[in-house]
Amino acid sequence: MRVKIILILALALSLFAQSDVEFHGTNRAMLQYSTRQGTDSEIPEELWRNDLTLKLILFGVPIEGNTFFSAEENIDRQPLNQFRLRIDFREMARLMAQRYAPLPGMPNAPRFDPSIERPEAPGFIKFLSNFSAMEIGRCRPDYGRLSLRGIALTGGNVTYESKIFYAAFAMGEVKRAIEPENGIEPTYSRDLLFVKGGIGRDDETHFHFAYMKSGDDENSLDSTDRADSLYIFPQENTVVSTDVLLQFGEPFTLKGEAAYSLHTRRKDAMTFDSELPPTVQDLATVNISSSADYAYVIESELKLKTTRITGGFDYIGSGFHNFGNPNLITDRMAYHGKVNQNFLRHKIPVSVYFKRTQDNLADWKIETTNTLSYGITAGLRFPNVPYLQVSYMPNSQSYEDSISTMNSQSNIINGLLGYSYRLGDLSLSSNLNYYYQHSTSELDTADNVSTTNTATFSQTLAFGFPLDLSGTYSLSRNEYLDDTEDITTISGDISYTAFESWRNTVGASLTQSPDREKRTGLYLRSSVALWGFGDLSLKLEQNIFDDLRETRNSYDELLGRVDLTVRW
Repeated sequence: MRVKIILILALALSLFAQSDVEFHGTNRAMLQYSTRQGTDSEIPEELWRNDLTLKLILFGVPIEGNTFFSAEENIDRQPLNQFRLRIDFREMARLMAQRYAPLPGMPNAPRFDPSIERPEAPGFIKFLSNFSAMEIGRCRPDYGRLSLRGIALTGGNVTYESKIFYAAFAMGEVKRAIEPENGIEPTYSRDLLFVKGGIGRDDETHFHFAYMKSGDDENSLDSTDRADSLYIFPQENTVVSTDVLLQFGEPFTLKGEAAYSLHTRRKDAMTFDSELPPTVQDLATVNISSSADYAYVIESELKLKTTRITGGFDYIGSGFHNFGNPNLITDRMAYHGKVNQNFLRHKIPVSVYFKRTQDNLADWKIETTNTLSYGITAGLRFPNVPYLQVSYMPNSQSYEDSISTMNSQSNIINGLLGYSYRLGDLSLSSNLNYYYQHSTSELDTADNVSTTNTATFSQTLAFGFPLDLSGTYSLSRNEYLDDTEDITTISGDISYTAFESWRNTVGASLTQSPDREKRTGLYLRSSVALWGFGDLSLKLEQNIFDDLRETRNSYDELLGRVDLTVRW
């Protein structure tokens, strides 16, 4: 038996040894210092961050590692520091496949000489090429808007997708426990388990099912007295979902996602006799604090030669919760559409869109909000003449409760005129932008009207030698009821590149509103390439704010920042 194992290992090593060992990496370090902490900002005066990415190809196996550390890490918050290790099996299969005939659908496939006959790739290479993700550490898996997206998970994530079969698995911690000290609200640690499977690749026609369970550990805090006093209890969330993608040739795509969510607000609440099957009770915690709701999303896309049409419908129930996507907006129904049309070989692009939303779907709240927005954008992009783009974007919102009604409407017009041209050795670009917004709101019998007009002109000049100039001048008027505010902004900078790799920029800006405030900014930026193995940049910035009505809000700050990037 030992002899067979040794022979198998020797055969594998002889196969892998044909690939050279490679080691690459990039390290980005940042150091920042400020003479004051920003108003309403949690960024400290002294700050450093380091982001290291490594790639090792060892015996044909690409291994990628990433670490991120920051002075902003705080045990009273969720972690910022992270570590991730990823094995790129698709890259591994691609490297190995260079000795064989090309694999169908292989990304970044090498160019093959058709005159050289190569044998078919072994089955295990084809198998490994189907792993699109295999990582451990701080992962950010994305498996669907209603199932798992936008959350950092400390654990593992694996995805396998072939032409026929699809499988995905993710498990780990999504919240760490935070003890109630120094006025900090306590947080239970939270784990997440995700399983997905089905037929077809994720970016092709497919039919998938998913199961996600995430819950708090009620034993993760030393004491729950503080949490109980704040009505913070261990929770649990179970979501079952399905997603479908149908491709009707190249032009038309239809996809949808549907999910059912069970949310238990207090895991230790009183239970009750349930008629649910035992299998279902094992998959989720059900008690008197539990509630359930559903959500579904439908999207479509039609691509023609010069036309692209998209549309969709969203329904996210009022009681739908998903611990796997904390950024999902619930209690909302929306439908939307957009048309992009190009005329005269993309010289006249036109875009039209609309979107309508409504909340309070279960009529649980005392107020209901409806919004409607639509707009059109058209442009002219002919060669050797100025380009033009104009947008008109009206939107409205209504808010209604048992005692009052508020209606608001806003009309926005935005225009951009620009031209890039040459005068001798000079390269110039001129841009003029105009922005107009008129808003009205009615609350019962009271009316409010506000208007904003802003005109901005910018100019850049690039000389025949490495010197660039740029400047901006802006005038803005804001009117609200009987109050009028005029704002003037002037800014400019000069850039010079020495020795083809050392770029220096000096700039200044001034923004003032008479009898209100004045902002002055000065900055110096310098960056240089370090002989092909990295970059070094320095930024010095002074910001002066004068509040002419409340002088205690005035400040004068100096900020310095150094960035060093090293590659190998």
